[in-house]
Amino acid sequence: MKSAREDISVALFNLLSGYAPLAALCSNITRVPRIWTSVNESEKPFLTLFKGGPATEEYIQGQQAHIGLTKYRIHYNLWLYVTSDPTAQINGETTINNIADQIDAAMQLGSTPSSFGERQTLGGLVNNAWIDGGSEWGREFEDNNIAVFWRIAVELGI
Repeated sequence: MKSAREDISVALFNLLSGYAPLAALCSNITRVPRIWTSVNESEKPFLTLFKGGPATEEYIQGQQAHIGLTKYRIHYNLWLYVTSDPTAQINGETTINNIADQIDAAMQLGSTPSSFGERQTLGGLVNNAWIDGGSEWGREFEDNNIAVFWRIAVELGI
């Protein structure tokens, strides 16, 4: 592994939290995960980045595995908590769509429009970082909470 895990976590967090258009849409961006029921209304939209879940850290070894590790993949969770407006003055989906667009844009930082699709290397710390798959939306209708979950994959090594 060419970079320390904590350096990678900090770089990914800084990429997201330091992106002004995303930060402007979120009341709180943190690396300290909490369940939505413990997040105050004043803290929402609440965006949290953390490791956890199935295959959090994954080793990808070539045929000569006994020689040493060739690739290493870390999976991060990115969770967003929003409360929809029960009066329907503000559509919760609109808020989430705008935040999701800025997450996408933040993950493309460092590339120019003409180089769209280039790898996100977190300043050269990793081979690539990307949103792995789509988002998953959960909604608690009785209290108007909406939780959206993404996985971000980071790959290191040869």
